[in-house]
Amino acid sequence: MTTTINASTSAGLINTADTSGILQLQTAGTAAVTIDTSANVGIGTASPGYRLQVVNSTSTAIIGIDSANDNSGAGIAFLGSNTTKNWFIGNQYNVSGVLEFTRSTTNGGSTFTTPDMVIDSSGNVGIGTSSPGYKLDVSAGSSGSGVVNTFRLQNVGTTIGDGAKILFTAGASTDGAGISSTGVSLNV
Repeated sequence: MTTTINASTSAGLINTADTSGILQLQTAGTAAVTIDTSANVGIGTASPGYRLQVVNSTSTAIIGIDSANDNSGAGIAFLGSNTTKNWFIGNQYNVSGVLEFTRSTTNGGSTFTTPDMVIDSSGNVGIGTSSPGYKLDVSAGSSGSGVVNTFRLQNVGTTIGDGAKILFTAGASTDGAGISSTGVSLNV
């Protein structure tokens, strides 16, 4: 048995206690939120397997995040004790239809830089640019910075002749022109 707090449509709040160490919030006799003995929280599940597990059995969105402030968009911040590990995912600059991935510049995550990566409303992905003009738009370096390593494809194979390739195809074809590089002498 589980300790429950049940919001009943006929009797208001009903408390049921036990000694299992599991706490459950219910609505009309159905588990809505469960906190187990490991402090895992389940929403929509009575047996969460993670610190927070959300289960949705309908076709609606699982989590809706909205901002009441028109100057900053809604998003999720992942905060750590180290400034290089703080991330913001969302619509920080209130640009409609743009998903941004941004690192924090302050410990605690309150100040964010220009986005490191964006996915715009056309499905274009920008890395190092906040306004991608292509399906994948990668920008690195600055004016006068010379040649900059911008993109890397790696085959982790260790046999001479292993390599990486970019393949250009049309339609459903699996053949096409490609650019490839193969290893001649490998450092393993």
